[in-house]
Amino acid sequence: MTCKCESDNLTFILNQFEYKSTDLEGSMLKHSSQLYHFVLRLNKEDSAFFYFQLEANEGICFYSTLPYEPHTQYRDIDLKGDILLRNEILHIIDSCGDKFNIEVLIDEIIADQKSTI
Repeated sequence: MTCKCESDNLTFILNQFEYKSTDLEGSMLKHSSQLYHFVLRLNKEDSAFFYFQLEANEGICFYSTLPYEPHTQYRDIDLKGDILLRNEILHIIDSCGDKFNIEVLIDEIIADQKSTI
């Protein structure tokens, strides 16, 4: 059972989000038909910090670690996201690149293949 005060607080919070919109949010509502695609190579020791940065900037991309051989000292990370967020991910890559080496293996624009599910 939900207390009326909890319900009122939740309604207030949701209403705050409903009426606020930034240019980025407005652009995201349009949703591009293109994605950026990067494959980055970085030292295994630096990958944890890079993943932390991606998590801290939630929603900026989808990412996964590509398969690697045991004892490999690097990680290849596959990143994909809406083209409208490309400048934001480039900023993260550049900022982290100031702290440790990041090799860009793939930098391309690809078509967004919509799911039929």
